[in-house]
Amino acid sequence: MNRHARRQRILNSKTLSIKPLQTRLAEYTRLLIYTNYTQTLILTSSKDLMIELLQYDENVLKKALEVAKQLVNKEQFEDEKTTAHSIQLNSYTTIYKVNDKYYYTTIKLHDKNYGINPHLLPSEKYHRQSLGTQDLEQAKINAMLMAERIKTEINNNTYKEKIHYSLAPMIRECIRNLKDRAAKKKSLSNSVRKNTLEEYADFLEKQFAPFCRENEIKRVEELTSANIARYFEYLRDSDKIKSSTRFRVNKTAVTELLDLCLFKGMLKKESYPDFPSAKYLNINFKKNQKEKNNGNSDDKRKPFKLDDLHNINSNFDAFIEAIKRKNKKVIYNRHILKLYFDFLCAQGCRPGEETLNVLFSDIEKEMINDTDFYYKITFTAGKMGEQDEPRTVELVPAAADVIIKIMKYRTDETMTLDQVINLEGYLFFDVNTQNKPGLDKIWEQYRDFLFDQKLLSQSYVLYSCRHEYINKALDEGQDIRAVAKHCGNSVATIEQHYDDFCIVRQKKRKALNNK
Repeated sequence: MNRHARRQRILNSKTLSIKPLQTRLAEYTRLLIYTNYTQTLILTSSKDLMIELLQYDENVLKKALEVAKQLVNKEQFEDEKTTAHSIQLNSYTTIYKVNDKYYYTTIKLHDKNYGINPHLLPSEKYHRQSLGTQDLEQAKINAMLMAERIKTEINNNTYKEKIHYSLAPMIRECIRNLKDRAAKKKSLSNSVRKNTLEEYADFLEKQFAPFCRENEIKRVEELTSANIARYFEYLRDSDKIKSSTRFRVNKTAVTELLDLCLFKGMLKKESYPDFPSAKYLNINFKKNQKEKNNGNSDDKRKPFKLDDLHNINSNFDAFIEAIKRKNKKVIYNRHILKLYFDFLCAQGCRPGEETLNVLFSDIEKEMINDTDFYYKITFTAGKMGEQDEPRTVELVPAAADVIIKIMKYRTDETMTLDQVINLEGYLFFDVNTQNKPGLDKIWEQYRDFLFDQKLLSQSYVLYSCRHEYINKALDEGQDIRAVAKHCGNSVATIEQHYDDFCIVRQKKRKALNNK
C-alpha cells in the first residue's frame, strides 16, 4: 500500500482513536528525557511505538504531538534548555542548536550498541542533518525517528551517505596550487616579479578565507549564490572593488576555488553558484573612473599643456615640504613621485605595473663594438599583464639619469648605471618596507595641491606622461614606426590619438619661439 492510500485509510477510519497515540507519544517523550534510551530501546513497547509512529501520516503525527507535549510537564524541560549546549540522547545520537536557530543532530553510523553491521560502514562515520525545528522536544523526537530510519536503510543497504566537505582545507589547497603554478611560471620566464596567479592566492588568503570564517561558512556546499553575493557586497562596502579589473580578478580567484571543488567531486555542476553582476551590486565602474579622474574622464587622453607641465615640474619641492606628519613612508612616496614622473616622461612607458615592476636586472648594457655601447630595458608587465610579451627597448639617456637620481636618494651615494644593474630588487619599491609605493594616490594628492593654488588648468593622470613622451618624439621628427615600437603601441593608435595634437603644439611652440 502506497503512502497516499495509507494516508486516506487513516483519515477515513472512524475507529481511529488519536488519544492512545497522544498518550504513548507523551510516554515516549518522557523516556527520552528521564532514562538512558540505549537501555529503554530494548523494551518491546518502545519498539512497537517506533514501528507505529513510522506508519502514521505526517499531519496526524503533528496533531498528536501538539497534544502530547501538553501531557508532559513543561517545567521538566527548563534545565536542559538553559544548561546544555548539546544534548546526548544516547550513545550514538546527539542534538545541538546552531546560531540560536534550528536544532541539528549528529548520528554515529557505526556503534556496537547501534546494531549496524560493522562491515557496511567504516568506524567513526557520522550523519549530520538539520532537524528543521527550534523546539527542543520536537527536535528530540525528530532525531530519534531519523536515527531509526537511517538504521533501517543501512541494514537494507539503501542508505545514501550525505558527505559534508570542510571548506577551509579546500581554500588552503587552492592557495597552494596557485602559488605552485606561479612559481613554475616564474622559473620558466626567469622572473621574480609577482604575477596574477599570486594575486588570486592573496585574495583567497587575505579576503575570502577571513570572510568565510567570520560568517561561519564552513562547508563546500555552503558556497551558494547567496553567500558569494554576500562576499562581493562585503568587498563593495569595504571599497575593495572600485575598478572593473579588481572585480574581475576577485571573480577569477573564487572561480579557481570552485573549479577545484568541482574537480574533486565536492561540488556538483547543478550547484555551481552564480556570481553577482556589477549592476546587481549597484557599482558603476565608469562613474568611479570618472571620479578618479577628478570629474573628467576625457582627461586620460589629454597630454600636458606647456604651462601646466611647467607648474607640475616646479612645485614638487613645495608639495614635499607641505607634509604635516613626518611619516617616513609619506616622505619617501612624495620624493619618489617626482622621480617617477620624470622617468615616465623620459622613457614613455606605461605607469602602474609596467613601470613599478621594473627590476634592476631588467636594465642591461649592450655593446655595439669594442668601444660603443648603449643601455636597454625590458618591460614584462604591460597593458595586458602576464599575457603580454616582454618588450625590450632602448633606455633613453634622460631616463638613465633619473635612475641615477633615484639611487642617490635611496642610498645617499652617487652610483654609475653599471653599478645599478648589478643590484637586486625593484627600482621604485620602498627600500625600508620593500612595498610597492601607492603613487597613483600620491599623484592625486599632488594634483589637488596644484588645483588649490590654481596652478593647473585641467585634471591629468600619470598616463599623460606617456602622451608627453610620444608628442615630444613626434615633435622632434622621430619615425612614427619607431615611436610605436618603443611604446608598445600600433602605428594606427599613434596616428589616431597624437597626430592632430602634434600639429597644434608645433604651431604654439613656433609662436613662442618667435616671441
